Amino acid sequence: MRRRVGILLLLSILALFSGCAKAKQEGHAVMFEGLVQLGEQGVYFKGERVGEVLSLDQGAGYVTRAMVRLSPEFITHMGNNMALYVDSGLLQADTLQGMGGEFDPTVPICGFGSQAAFNWFKFKTLLNDRVFVARQRALELQARMGP
Repeated sequence: MRRRVGILLLLSILALFSGCAKAKQEGHAVMFEGLVQLGEQGVYFKGERVGEVLSLDQGAGYVTRAMVRLSPEFITHMGNNMALYVDSGLLQADTLQGMGGEFDPTVPICGFGSQAAFNWFKFKTLLNDRVFVARQRALELQARMGP
């Protein structure tokens, strides 16, 4: 009996240190509706590179999650007043409205498959708080995608 417990304990420790345990994912999640293809791994804002794409995963519910690393200066400057969209294979960042609040790294960033989809979202939410609506959209997409 002791031998079995010892072997089970040893296997558990080996699994933990061998990478079988789930690691915390690095970067910020950006949630897109539909399939997204990027030609380059950079994130740009007004022509300047402000980050990089770490991974791109297609999941259930016709949702794509991109994990991105953004520069701390850019996050401080933009706060939660940002969305990302794909334009000619590049991931572009843009503002949602005039002002926003502090960036919350636990909430996914809202992403759009094209600049037209982003502009349509901005038009539809003209009289609403776009930051709140974008946050809700990203959380809904994250729930649709699953773990």
